[in-house]
Amino acid sequence: MTNLIVLAIQKARRVRWVTGKGYVSSKAMPRLKPVKEVILDPEPDQFWMESPFPKSKFHKWVLEATRAIRR
Repeated sequence: MTNLIVLAIQKARRVRWVTGKGYVSSKAMPRLKPVKEVILDPEPDQFWMESPFPKSKFHKWVLEATRAIRR
């Protein structure tokens, strides 16, 4: 399933989602970023969320895994 999602994003060159209010929203994505670039991106604006997740929660496991490999 993940591969199909990635292929759809690459083909459309944008990501689409349904908002909490039921509207379809999208963001242009002309290319997929490498993991390192995504991790270094600034935190997203989450002011409107009641309990936002920190960005690190989504990639912490990658950092831990790569540290373990380097040891």
